[in-house]
Amino acid sequence: MNLPIPNKLQQRLLRLPFDAYLRLLSLLLTRLGYQDVQLAGRTDWKGRNKGGGYDLTATLPGGLYPRRIVIQAKQFDKDSRIFQRHADELRGAAIRVSAAEAVLITSGPISKSIDAVGLCLPILPIRLMGGEQLLELLVKHQIGVTPSGELDEALFKELEREAKGNRQSDCIGSSELLLTVALKHVPKKRL
Repeated sequence: MNLPIPNKLQQRLLRLPFDAYLRLLSLLLTRLGYQDVQLAGRTDWKGRNKGGGYDLTATLPGGLYPRRIVIQAKQFDKDSRIFQRHADELRGAAIRVSAAEAVLITSGPISKSIDAVGLCLPILPIRLMGGEQLLELLVKHQIGVTPSGELDEALFKELEREAKGNRQSDCIGSSELLLTVALKHVPKKRL
């Protein structure tokens, strides 16, 4: 894979509002054969949704009945990893809503410490899609990338126009700023 395109694509994914990132993932999941891909309610990068623990729902055809799938999305940079607790939390949410399986997608890396055997439990398997695989699939299916290999800014701008949520950059540093402001304005006690 050509190195500059995935790096540019990853940076562009990180600049998207969270719900625009989810809509981009839903386009990819649809191309991968998932059906009825829906946002679960969370639009902000940091926050909760009404279902709790997952960001998208979908179905997979097969067998007598389609299987219900829940998907958790992480809009992480290359320094933020997915760890075992993320997979465990997703499994718990999937069990709570009677899903057949779960998918955890991140734009960042996945820790090598994740228990691969535990992910394949027959009770509720969890599939992981790390940043490299996500970028490869987006390029392969030309989602966010034009046939000539450039970023598809028209798609990104359309996703941003429809977005209602915040960006990762809107949240980073906000707690430190609030703490600094609060500490500077603490009234002094008079004796």
